[in-house]
Amino acid sequence: MAIINHMMKKIDNDVSNLKQGLHPQNLSYWYEKIIKETIEMAPPWLQDKIKVHQDPILTMKFNLDISKRAVRYFMIVVDNNWMICHILLNSIFSKFKK
Repeated sequence: MAIINHMMKKIDNDVSNLKQGLHPQNLSYWYEKIIKETIEMAPPWLQDKIKVHQDPILTMKFNLDISKRAVRYFMIVVDNNWMICHILLNSIFSKFKK
């Protein structure tokens, strides 16, 4: 029974860690980070055309308000940050598989 309890606690802990990545505050942090980097990369005449708004009722819903001309910069920043997210997700899932 001790082994089963230990395994259940480990699984519970791993699932709790995975759920933390889905909190609206964490999602908001990543959106703000990406938007900030996009604004820094974009030319001055496009910087005011890049915004993100979090829905106050559905807190996991975000509206990206961006000019078509600024999408290029946004995608570059997402691609650069995707590697960081990918490494973090792999480390989390590797813990979950153990």
